[in-house]
Amino acid sequence: MGLSDSSYCIAPGSPFRPRLTTRGHRMSQDSASRRIIHLSFAASLGEYLERVRDLGAMEGHTGAVELNPTLRPVVEAMHHVLAGGEVEVRVVREGQPDIVRELAQRAARATVETNALNKQSETLVLTVV
Repeated sequence: MGLSDSSYCIAPGSPFRPRLTTRGHRMSQDSASRRIIHLSFAASLGEYLERVRDLGAMEGHTGAVELNPTLRPVVEAMHHVLAGGEVEVRVVREGQPDIVRELAQRAARATVETNALNKQSETLVLTVV
């Protein structure tokens, strides 16, 4: 998984200009519609996503990366919630407490910093945590 910052322009020619450094992220709905979009987010969110990647959220080699199969049900559950559904989550075996705590702290920090960026700029900043 390549980490991608992005500045999500609401529309072409939007008066909103990113104030953060951005990197392009390739998105594709099908092979004929590849394009590069830009989204901006707090550096702490990028650090969180890098850590999640480093812990094994993505598997494979460059060009053939996939979501770790153990995370697929979690992502599917999230999709149902986002589509108006209801899910139940149960931890079967607890993970390493230090890592769980670290990830929770990173996610909280990313949320706080993203909110701060939204308050001080006209740039639309997204948090995906």
